[in-house]
Amino acid sequence: MSNTIRVLLWTILSLGMIFIAMMAFWAFLLILGVFIAARMIYLKLSKKNNVKMYTRRRTDQNQNYTTVIDADDPEKEYHIPKIK
Repeated sequence: MSNTIRVLLWTILSLGMIFIAMMAFWAFLLILGVFIAARMIYLKLSKKNNVKMYTRRRTDQNQNYTTVIDADDPEKEYHIPKIK
């Protein structure tokens, strides 16, 4: 009978530890979400320039062709007209 009680106690302890780990994980996600939301609100409301998280290459709107570099000879470039 004592072996059954021991297994039952270990099972309850294991399930309790899993429950505590899940609650800690959800608390971490909640704190992370609040931090990200607060940072976004701060950047939006502050008068400073926004910090860009990515770089974006500007494309010229007047460019009527696409430049293609030859794979065999990188020195060669071809200009292919854009289809409009």
